[in-house]
Amino acid sequence: MSQSRRYFVRSADGGSISAYDNMDAAELVAGQLGDGAEVIDTDAPAYHPVVQEVIGGGLQYLEIGGWNAAKLDPAGNLIEAAKKGHTGLIHAYLAKGSDANSADRNGATALHWAVVKASPEAVRLLIEAGVDASKTDAGGLTPLDLARQKGRGEIAEYLADGMGLDAPTGD
Repeated sequence: MSQSRRYFVRSADGGSISAYDNMDAAELVAGQLGDGAEVIDTDAPAYHPVVQEVIGGGLQYLEIGGWNAAKLDPAGNLIEAAKKGHTGLIHAYLAKGSDANSADRNGATALHWAVVKASPEAVRLLIEAGVDASKTDAGGLTPLDLARQKGRGEIAEYLADGMGLDAPTGD
């Protein structure tokens, strides 16, 4: 489902995400959802906070800066979101229509970046969104290879199980 709206509200459990045209409406909905809900600005300018989270009943900006999202295509924004390592950002760009299999100029997908950022939740979200876990980057590494290389045991096990491979060995 592709959305052209700017603001997305993600529930605390990540089970729902909805799109809004203006920040006031998004903030109202997030407040009603309660602690842990997030408001994500998918067109935030560079150096401006991108994510607000409901904490103790009020919205607080998280220390995640924007990257001039309006200047990038959907693929570039998904990759940048994954580089930030924040699952809510990735979820928002997927909801906005970004292709889960988008890759950067080095062939690294959002899944590669989720592995680098050690984010099991983001890895699961991308797998559920249909990312191809067998894609290799310019160095010939799959996300599973990268997880093993970086010692991300939980992620490597999840990826190996999903690909029908033996559990990773602890090199």
